[in-house]
Amino acid sequence: MRTKLAMLAIDRQAYAAATRWAREAIYIDVLNPTAHKAFAEGLAGRHNYQTAIDEFETPDRPRSGGLAASAEPGRRNTTKGTLRVQDSDGSNTPEQKAAQTSVTLADFQQLIRQMYHSKDAARGIDGTFMWLVEEIGELAAALRHATPQEQAAEFADVLAWLATIANVAEIDLTKAVLDKYGTGCPGCGKLVCTCPDEGKP
Repeated sequence: MRTKLAMLAIDRQAYAAATRWAREAIYIDVLNPTAHKAFAEGLAGRHNYQTAIDEFETPDRPRSGGLAASAEPGRRNTTKGTLRVQDSDGSNTPEQKAAQTSVTLADFQQLIRQMYHSKDAARGIDGTFMWLVEEIGELAAALRHATPQEQAAEFADVLAWLATIANVAEIDLTKAVLDKYGTGCPGCGKLVCTCPDEGKP
């Protein structure tokens, strides 16, 4: 029943509810592939892509560091994910399967567009902005109480949602950053800011 509720929530784009029901289903049957799929889709819908990638790649067996491995209510998974850029048809080439150790801002924005843009465009700017605000709130909480690994995951989520709303608004983040900060501080124009501390550049 919990798995069915999770899939129903996915269909309705109620991703928070989907992850909750799927998580409970996994606690009952850790090898339930449908529950893992629903959990991954729920995470992807909320742009918690690091954990979602792990769930999507191996939904049929327990994984070290994954939800199946911990199976502990209330414990957040912070497994590090791998960024992959796919062809337009969604295929995975050998190069895409290789782990990336670095990514440019432009590549990351394009990655987020490939993974989520159809859903993001349907949600619109206002709905997407609310998700961004929620992730900023989670980052604020993590900075007070979480481990460095958990904090890093929250920074990644905030960056993903920022890229998301930029995609919906058709803003090129790389160009925006270069236009405003590429030649130095927008306030004083210097590479090492000399603006008064009370001022905002």
